[in-house]
Amino acid sequence: MLRYYCDVQKTIVRGEIPDFSWVRDEEAQQSVKVVQNKCGSLIAPEKCWSPFCKELFLKEKADHLELGGFGLYPPWEGDLGFLRDLPQCKCLTIKFQKPIDLSVLKGNPHIESLQLYYAGKGEPGEFDFTSMPNLKRSIIPVCSSYKSVLRCGQLVSLGLCFGKYAGVLDLSDLFQLEELLCISVSLIKGIMLHPKVRLRALWLENLRLFDTLCPLDAVTEELRVVNLNRTPKLRSNIEWLARAKNVECISLWLGPIPTISFLKGLKKLQVLELFGSKVLDRDLSILKSLRNNRLDIRLWSEK
Repeated sequence: MLRYYCDVQKTIVRGEIPDFSWVRDEEAQQSVKVVQNKCGSLIAPEKCWSPFCKELFLKEKADHLELGGFGLYPPWEGDLGFLRDLPQCKCLTIKFQKPIDLSVLKGNPHIESLQLYYAGKGEPGEFDFTSMPNLKRSIIPVCSSYKSVLRCGQLVSLGLCFGKYAGVLDLSDLFQLEELLCISVSLIKGIMLHPKVRLRALWLENLRLFDTLCPLDAVTEELRVVNLNRTPKLRSNIEWLARAKNVECISLWLGPIPTISFLKGLKKLQVLELFGSKVLDRDLSILKSLRNNRLDIRLWSEK
């Protein structure tokens, strides 16, 4: 989605480029990135956590810490014990290649968002997500080590990125879920939600076998943003989107779509992205009524 994104406060906002700067930590011989956006301030050290980083974190009144592996940064391998003395940290993002000890997070009452990006082989190491009483948002790989996240009934936002799951994944214990992302999870065939769930954002991408999403009322009634990119089986019949009367942004990149004519009844729709896709019935009349759309015009020549 180019104009919308799901932010860490579980609301849908218009996308804006955040302000960022670099500060030099001379003692640790590293650069530290500082990012300012409407969701708060973020600190991202290049190599390690240091007294300078803590001082900068407090000075900037930051609440988000990002560790390892972003851009040219190496993956995180350090100890996380310093988090015990950093109650201001509400959002933690870590990218790592070797299993790390997350036990320091057990019982942490401050962290509300935990994002773990594991780029290694095998399991990343066991951790009980239910031990974090105020965890509201999480992005993790699908693996047996992190299966406890599926029992965190307080979650409002869940991202499943990479990993493997054969069959339909049961998320029915997550009865407060409002945002769901599922990206590049191999073999997954679908997701089952709690019937009382009312999603505001749905992002499904690069899911070759995915064809089941139920119950549909949980998906459509409050939906604002939906991304169905590279989900060929699900996209073969997406007329259920006509029930999403509150949807504002739809992204259907990269692949054939039988028709989009059924979207004409969606009065709140503002953005329809079809980059790299081809509408098989060639009816694009809905685009005239939209304020914004992205379309690969090379796919629409008469030749």
